[in-house]
Amino acid sequence: MKCKEIREILLTDYLDDMLNEQDRKEVEAHLSFCIHCNEFAKIAIESTAAPFKDAPKLLLSQEKIWHKIRAGIISEEKTTAGAGFLPELAASFKNIFVVRTALAAAAVAVIVVAAIVFFNPVRQNQTVKKTPPDESIRYLASAMDELSETNPEEDKGYGTDIEKYFL
Repeated sequence: MKCKEIREILLTDYLDDMLNEQDRKEVEAHLSFCIHCNEFAKIAIESTAAPFKDAPKLLLSQEKIWHKIRAGIISEEKTTAGAGFLPELAASFKNIFVVRTALAAAAVAVIVVAAIVFFNPVRQNQTVKKTPPDESIRYLASAMDELSETNPEEDKGYGTDIEKYFL
């Protein structure tokens, strides 16, 4: 067995003395050579079993124990079932309402922030550069002059490789 399995068995069946003979021998064999599990067993016994060593033992039959457990389960089922369908439905609607309200508030906040950011044409730290109309006209005129100057070879086509291939 692996150390993890041994530790689980130590905390459950070994301390309760509920292991069969073969499993008990395997656990004790593992404890004899594994220092870590042996130390774990000592700590487990000291912390879980030792405090109850001198406690008086109650002798209850299994039938009485199961009767008390069953009675507890039945009483719990009655209290849960006694709540009814409508209170459970109201509680679930209350939870849904809270979640939807929070989502709606978040959506409104996002929309407001987006509107402020995108619809504010001039931000406070930016300034719009104003150019005089004469300068804009001169720039457009020079750009048009550059475009109107043509090379006789360029008139034969656009000068792309595809055109050269096909023409």
